[in-house]
Amino acid sequence: MVRTPGMLVLGLVLLVAAVPLLARDDWREPGCIPAGHVSLEVVGDERGTLPLWWPDRGGRWDDHYLQGTVEARQGERYRLRVANRTGGRIGLVIAVDGRNIISGERSFLRPSESMYVLNPHRSGTFSGWRSGLHSENRFYFTTARDSYSGAWGDTSRLGTIEVAVFQERYRSRRYEPPMYDQDAAKAAAPSAAGESNLECRPARDAGPGTGYGEEIHSRVYETEFDPEAFPSERQVIRYVWPGALRVDPEPPLRYTPEDDSSGFAPPPPRRY
Repeated sequence: MVRTPGMLVLGLVLLVAAVPLLARDDWREPGCIPAGHVSLEVVGDERGTLPLWWPDRGGRWDDHYLQGTVEARQGERYRLRVANRTGGRIGLVIAVDGRNIISGERSFLRPSESMYVLNPHRSGTFSGWRSGLHSENRFYFTTARDSYSGAWGDTSRLGTIEVAVFQERYRSRRYEPPMYDQDAAKAAAPSAAGESNLECRPARDAGPGTGYGEEIHSRVYETEFDPEAFPSERQVIRYVWPGALRVDPEPPLRYTPEDDSSGFAPPPPRRY
């Protein structure tokens, strides 16, 4: 099948530890998370599963658009864990700081974008920007200047983790489940290149962003998946520094690598 957009099935790894954060007066206590088609967790390498703070909306929730906040820690590696709560396959378009985590391109959370596919009642761990069928480059909390999105000149959606859930169109054919690699492991170093027609924007008074870290081993397979035209659910998590926001001016973009057609997230442009 054609990789662009790619439908990828994730090799699964779960490493979990729970460490609570301090409560904040303007957020509801964690734990009262509305049920949806998927559950979404942010898991830090140092603190484990990060408590998710939901804004108080008077008890009213939009079941198709869930939004919460976690606290970022400078330099901490993190991963996203998504569980499929439905009885069918689902497609996940995942964007961090407004960039698709598979292709590295600006994301509009559309069904035409590269997406991951999860089997019924299965979960997946997404540890970084996908740089190939066997590798990812780690997510880590950092400044706007050092972030992957900032390197491409766009900080308009800095500090956001977005997941659009697409259900599969019904097909009257035999269902053949994709293969999973249950023992996807870890390793270390980056790869790939390119993007054009970038819209450079000055950094706002910047909160945290997500960097393009070291390469790890993470195996996926390509599969066929026909998504519905609109997402059945969207979840958005904002991440913020625990203290005051920092001003981190964005340097001008000096270098753009040549065009790359691999379909995966290229390393960020170099700066001089």
